[in-house]
Amino acid sequence: MILAIAANPGQKLALEQKGFKESVERRWVSNSYELYMQTTADALIDCLFMGSSIPASDKPLLIHSPIHTLEELKAPEKTARFCAWNSFTERNLWDIAIQQESNPAWIGALMETLGWQYQLVKDVPGLIAPRVISMIINEAFFALAAGISTKEDINTAMKLGTNYPFGPFEWAEIIGVKNINSLLTNLSKTDKRYLPSELLNSDI
Repeated sequence: MILAIAANPGQKLALEQKGFKESVERRWVSNSYELYMQTTADALIDCLFMGSSIPASDKPLLIHSPIHTLEELKAPEKTARFCAWNSFTERNLWDIAIQQESNPAWIGALMETLGWQYQLVKDVPGLIAPRVISMIINEAFFALAAGISTKEDINTAMKLGTNYPFGPFEWAEIIGVKNINSLLTNLSKTDKRYLPSELLNSDI
Protein backbone atom coordinates (compact mmCIF):
# COMPACT_ATOMS: atom_id res chain seq x y z
CA MET A 1 0.00 0.00 0.00
CA ILE A 2 1.25 3.49 -0.87
CA LEU A 3 0.25 6.08 1.72
CA ALA A 4 0.81 9.81 1.13
CA ILE A 5 0.94 11.98 4.26
CA ALA A 6 0.99 15.77 4.64
CA ALA A 7 2.58 16.56 7.99
CA ASN A 8 4.92 18.94 9.76
CA PRO A 9 8.17 17.55 11.24
CA GLY A 10 6.65 17.00 14.67
CA GLN A 11 3.65 15.14 13.27
CA LYS A 12 5.89 13.02 11.06
CA LEU A 13 8.01 12.02 14.05
CA ALA A 14 4.92 11.19 16.12
CA LEU A 15 3.40 9.04 13.36
CA GLU A 16 6.66 7.20 12.72
CA GLN A 17 6.90 6.48 16.45
CA LYS A 18 3.28 5.32 16.42
CA GLY A 19 4.36 2.85 13.74
CA PHE A 20 3.10 1.44 10.45
CA LYS A 21 2.83 -2.09 9.17
CA GLU A 22 5.77 -3.10 6.99
CA SER A 23 3.50 -3.29 3.95
CA VAL A 24 2.83 0.47 4.08
CA GLU A 25 5.08 2.61 1.88
CA ARG A 26 5.07 6.21 3.16
CA ARG A 27 5.38 9.30 0.99
CA TRP A 28 5.77 12.42 3.14
CA VAL A 29 4.87 15.87 1.80
CA SER A 30 5.00 19.26 3.49
CA ASN A 31 1.62 20.73 2.50
CA SER A 32 -1.92 19.79 1.53
CA TYR A 33 -1.51 20.90 -2.09
CA GLU A 34 1.32 18.41 -2.66
CA LEU A 35 -0.72 15.71 -0.95
CA TYR A 36 -3.60 15.86 -3.40
CA MET A 37 -1.14 15.68 -6.29
CA GLN A 38 -0.11 12.17 -5.20
CA THR A 39 -2.17 10.43 -7.87
CA THR A 40 -0.45 7.05 -7.47
CA ALA A 41 -1.05 6.83 -3.73
CA ASP A 42 -3.66 4.37 -2.48
CA ALA A 43 -4.72 6.52 0.49
CA LEU A 44 -4.05 10.00 1.90
CA ILE A 45 -3.61 11.48 5.37
CA ASP A 46 -3.79 15.26 5.72
CA CYS A 47 -2.48 16.32 9.13
CA LEU A 48 -2.28 19.93 7.90
CA PHE A 49 -5.88 20.37 6.74
CA MET A 50 -7.13 23.87 7.54
CA GLY A 51 -10.88 23.52 7.06
CA SER A 52 -11.04 24.52 3.41
CA SER A 53 -12.61 22.62 0.51
CA ILE A 54 -11.59 19.04 -0.23
CA PRO A 55 -10.77 17.97 -3.80
CA ALA A 56 -13.11 15.32 -5.21
CA SER A 57 -11.48 11.90 -4.90
CA ASP A 58 -12.40 8.27 -4.49
CA LYS A 59 -9.24 7.54 -2.46
CA PRO A 60 -9.57 6.93 1.29
CA LEU A 61 -8.68 10.21 3.00
CA LEU A 62 -8.10 11.11 6.65
CA ILE A 63 -8.17 14.83 7.46
CA HIS A 64 -7.23 16.75 10.59
CA SER A 65 -10.49 18.52 11.40
CA PRO A 66 -11.38 18.61 15.11
CA ILE A 67 -13.85 21.46 14.59
CA HIS A 68 -15.44 21.32 11.13
CA THR A 69 -17.64 18.35 10.31
CA LEU A 70 -17.61 16.33 7.10
CA GLU A 71 -21.12 17.56 6.42
CA GLU A 72 -19.99 21.19 6.68
CA LEU A 73 -17.02 20.48 4.42
CA LYS A 74 -19.14 18.59 1.87
CA ALA A 75 -16.47 15.92 1.96
CA PRO A 76 -16.26 13.03 -0.51
CA GLU A 77 -17.71 9.73 0.75
CA LYS A 78 -14.42 8.06 1.70
CA THR A 79 -13.27 10.91 3.95
CA ALA A 80 -12.79 10.61 7.70
CA ARG A 81 -11.96 13.20 10.37
CA PHE A 82 -9.41 12.88 13.15
CA CYS A 83 -7.40 15.26 15.36
CA ALA A 84 -3.71 15.93 14.69
CA TRP A 85 -3.09 18.37 17.54
CA ASN A 86 0.26 17.92 19.29
CA SER A 87 0.08 14.83 21.56
CA PHE A 88 -2.93 13.45 19.66
CA THR A 89 -1.32 11.77 16.64
CA GLU A 90 0.67 9.38 18.83
CA ARG A 91 -2.40 8.21 20.77
CA ASN A 92 -2.99 4.46 20.66
CA LEU A 93 -6.70 4.93 19.95
CA TRP A 94 -7.87 7.54 17.45
CA ASP A 95 -11.32 9.13 17.34
CA ILE A 96 -12.50 8.72 13.75
CA ALA A 97 -15.65 10.29 12.30
CA ILE A 98 -17.13 9.28 8.97
CA GLN A 99 -20.29 10.45 7.28
CA GLN A 100 -23.45 8.94 8.71
CA GLU A 101 -24.49 7.33 5.43
CA SER A 102 -20.98 6.02 4.66
CA ASN A 103 -20.34 2.27 4.83
CA PRO A 104 -17.72 1.88 7.60
CA ALA A 105 -16.05 -1.05 5.84
CA TRP A 106 -13.62 1.23 4.01
CA ILE A 107 -12.27 2.91 7.14
CA GLY A 108 -11.99 -0.44 8.90
CA ALA A 109 -9.96 -1.83 6.01
CA LEU A 110 -7.69 1.22 5.93
CA MET A 111 -6.98 1.23 9.66
CA GLU A 112 -6.35 -2.51 9.60
CA THR A 113 -3.83 -2.01 6.79
CA LEU A 114 -2.10 0.74 8.77
CA GLY A 115 -2.16 -1.33 11.95
CA TRP A 116 -3.84 1.40 14.00
CA GLN A 117 -6.63 1.19 16.56
CA TYR A 118 -9.61 3.51 16.28
CA GLN A 119 -13.13 4.17 17.51
CA LEU A 120 -15.90 5.52 15.32
CA VAL A 121 -17.53 8.65 16.75
CA LYS A 122 -20.29 10.95 15.54
CA ASP A 123 -19.47 13.58 12.95
CA VAL A 124 -19.84 16.49 15.37
CA PRO A 125 -17.49 19.35 16.33
CA GLY A 126 -14.88 18.28 18.85
CA LEU A 127 -15.01 14.53 18.25
CA ILE A 128 -14.54 13.04 21.76
CA ALA A 129 -10.99 13.38 23.09
CA PRO A 130 -10.42 16.96 21.84
CA ARG A 131 -13.75 18.05 23.32
CA VAL A 132 -13.07 16.44 26.72
CA ILE A 133 -9.51 17.70 27.02
CA SER A 134 -10.53 21.20 25.94
CA MET A 135 -13.16 21.26 28.67
CA ILE A 136 -10.65 20.08 31.28
CA ILE A 137 -8.28 22.86 30.23
CA ASN A 138 -11.09 25.42 30.28
CA GLU A 139 -12.16 24.42 33.80
CA ALA A 140 -8.55 24.73 34.94
CA PHE A 141 -8.45 28.30 33.61
CA PHE A 142 -11.71 29.07 35.45
CA ALA A 143 -10.18 27.66 38.65
CA LEU A 144 -7.06 29.77 38.16
CA ALA A 145 -9.14 32.90 37.54
CA ALA A 146 -11.08 32.23 40.75
CA GLY A 147 -7.83 32.03 42.72
CA ILE A 148 -8.42 28.41 43.76
CA SER A 149 -4.83 27.38 43.13
CA THR A 150 -1.74 28.02 41.01
CA LYS A 151 -0.98 26.62 37.55
CA GLU A 152 1.76 24.44 39.01
CA ASP A 153 -0.44 22.98 41.75
CA ILE A 154 -3.36 22.36 39.38
CA ASN A 155 -1.04 20.58 36.95
CA THR A 156 0.37 18.42 39.76
CA ALA A 157 -3.05 17.62 41.21
CA MET A 158 -4.44 16.48 37.84
CA LYS A 159 -1.43 14.32 37.03
CA LEU A 160 -1.34 12.65 40.46
CA GLY A 161 -5.09 12.48 40.98
CA THR A 162 -6.18 11.27 37.54
CA ASN A 163 -2.93 9.81 36.15
CA TYR A 164 -3.12 12.12 33.13
CA PRO A 165 0.15 12.41 31.18
CA PHE A 166 0.01 16.21 31.42
CA GLY A 167 -1.56 18.82 33.63
CA PRO A 168 -4.21 21.03 31.98
CA PHE A 169 -1.91 24.03 31.57
CA GLU A 170 0.86 21.82 30.21
CA TRP A 171 -1.66 20.35 27.78
CA ALA A 172 -2.79 23.83 26.74
CA GLU A 173 0.80 24.78 25.94
CA ILE A 174 1.41 21.57 23.97
CA ILE A 175 -1.85 21.76 21.98
CA GLY A 176 -1.89 25.53 21.64
CA VAL A 177 -4.26 27.84 23.50
CA LYS A 178 -5.56 29.19 20.18
CA ASN A 179 -6.65 25.68 19.11
CA ILE A 180 -8.43 25.09 22.42
CA ASN A 181 -10.15 28.47 22.26
CA SER A 182 -11.27 27.95 18.66
CA LEU A 183 -12.90 24.62 19.47
CA LEU A 184 -14.60 25.89 22.64
CA THR A 185 -15.85 29.01 20.86
CA ASN A 186 -17.39 26.85 18.13
CA LEU A 187 -18.98 24.47 20.64
CA SER A 188 -20.35 27.37 22.70
CA LYS A 189 -22.47 28.52 19.75
CA THR A 190 -24.92 25.72 20.57
CA ASP A 191 -24.06 25.02 24.22
CA LYS A 192 -23.01 27.80 26.61
CA ARG A 193 -21.26 25.28 28.88
CA TYR A 194 -18.36 25.50 26.46
CA LEU A 195 -17.83 29.27 26.73
CA PRO A 196 -14.06 29.82 27.01
CA SER A 197 -12.70 31.31 30.20
CA GLU A 198 -11.76 34.97 29.87
CA LEU A 199 -8.35 34.00 31.21
CA LEU A 200 -8.01 31.43 28.43
CA ASN A 201 -8.84 34.14 25.89
CA SER A 202 -6.23 36.45 27.41
CA ASP A 203 -3.51 33.82 26.96
CA ILE A 204 -3.89 33.80 23.14
